[in-house]
Amino acid sequence: PYLLAGGRTDMGGDEVGLVDAQGAPDQAALAKISAAARAEAGRPLVGGEDVNGIIDPEVLWSCTTCGACVEQCPVDIEHVDHIIDMRRYQVLIESEFPSELAGLFKNLENKGNPWGQNAKDRLNWINELDFQIPVFGQDSDSFEGFEYLFWVGCAGAYEDRAKKTTKAVAELLATAGVKFMVLGQEETCTGDSARRAGNEFLFQQLAQQNIELLNSVFEGVEERRKKIVVTCAHCFNALNNEYPQVGGSYEVVHHTQLLNRLVRQKKLVPVASVTQNVTYHDPCYLGRHNKVYNAPRELMQASGSTLVEMPRHGERSMCCGAGGARMWMEEQLGKRINIDRVEEGLNTLSASNGRAGSAPGKIATGCPFCRVMLTDGVTARQEKGEGEGVEVVDVAQLMLDAIERVEPATLTENLTVIQQPKTQPEPEPEPEPAPVATATATEASAPAKAGAAGGGLAMKGPAKAPGGLGMKGAAKAPGGGLGMKGAAKAPGAKAPATAAAAAAEAPAVDAAAAPVKGLAMKGPAKAPGKGLGMKGAAKAPGAKPAAPTDTAAAESAPATQTPAAPP
Repeated sequence: PYLLAGGRTDMGGDEVGLVDAQGAPDQAALAKISAAARAEAGRPLVGGEDVNGIIDPEVLWSCTTCGACVEQCPVDIEHVDHIIDMRRYQVLIESEFPSELAGLFKNLENKGNPWGQNAKDRLNWINELDFQIPVFGQDSDSFEGFEYLFWVGCAGAYEDRAKKTTKAVAELLATAGVKFMVLGQEETCTGDSARRAGNEFLFQQLAQQNIELLNSVFEGVEERRKKIVVTCAHCFNALNNEYPQVGGSYEVVHHTQLLNRLVRQKKLVPVASVTQNVTYHDPCYLGRHNKVYNAPRELMQASGSTLVEMPRHGERSMCCGAGGARMWMEEQLGKRINIDRVEEGLNTLSASNGRAGSAPGKIATGCPFCRVMLTDGVTARQEKGEGEGVEVVDVAQLMLDAIERVEPATLTENLTVIQQPKTQPEPEPEPEPAPVATATATEASAPAKAGAAGGGLAMKGPAKAPGGLGMKGAAKAPGGGLGMKGAAKAPGAKAPATAAAAAAEAPAVDAAAAPVKGLAMKGPAKAPGKGLGMKGAAKAPGAKPAAPTDTAAAESAPATQTPAAPP
């Protein structure tokens, strides 16, 4: 009734829905609503009995995000998404979460793995093998020549039971001749547990770190060749479905899918048979979340084992209890999930043997989290005298027992990739500097023309007599005379009255080499044969020049030019 009437409070708890014109709470409208209805509207979404919360924190944090509710819901409600959203609010806004998760978050932030182990210990499992595994940054600097990047994961690198799976997968891939490499200590947790626990900020941080590393590994590699194989169902889901949301798109396959493909291609040929009853537990993050059901079962049948299914299998499989970050939390209510699942598996094996009590056989799975939970459950039951001889294994171990083992030296050779050294581009030769020509003032202002025919000087103007000098002006005296400005002058004509007038009439002549004999002089006129080049226009032999004044001569005298060297 309170909400239907328009009631609403802000973050501080003050009424902002039913208010009067001045913004104060409308007491008349509030009085029409019962106190019980107003108290119901004020309940917190998540809280214990002390605060009358709608959802108890134990209920919120008990979800394993297995997806069974979503799979069976007739109206397709996405329960898991809403639960994770509420967890995000509790962690990032309210800072209200189980105390066990504080250690998880701290280890992921500081060490990059849930166990808080050192990064250099990620390679310890390689030291337990008889053959060499190529490590990025140590044995190879690029992805060239490799087919797959083997994402080991935190459990596969640190947890003793999961390390058996890692070593089995590595040996199977090497036996089949699949060239793969691992990241070693550069690898970091994918952040699946952080996101399921509601710490979205930490997940984004880990994802960006891993994507940056993967992009450096796959630098220059085609999109279709960016292949990653993983043994953990949670890493598989994160890399395959969630990393593309933050910019990391790769082709990710689960190890059961890849091994089954190798068996079909006859690269892995079983020669022995497990000859035991084996029941398979479907990991939630491999089955319901990613619809991988057939590959592990086909791989088990290829190994020669007799598959017996539990009552709840496939899309209706029961969870092991480790999803949703429950791997790092203790269960306080009811019966432990892994105990319930182990009892179902033991009863299935017992019924398959046709007798009650202990039933030797194996429980197989394809996820290290499931393996840890189921192993703990089997151990707890064996302490009570139940399930003697039953072992929890990974599907890869069944196949490893069925093939013919190869010598370690051969396995090392199968994984060896010889990469071509990167060629450094040759530096481009520096261009030679252009020669700097030393030009005289006259050459800079008027470049010299090409040498004229007949040994004469090339000068401006269209008309030029053969063997003579090319000078400006239209008229030119025939017979090897002198070319002068203006109309033709008769021999013996007087020169201009003053040197200033002569300088004004004298055209600018390009500097050039003097012909065979004689000196190069300023001005266009030059006496043929042996004679001196003088300033001013041509003078008749024997004519006296006019005496110029010193001032006029100084003003009209041009800058001294450097004569060109004779050829």
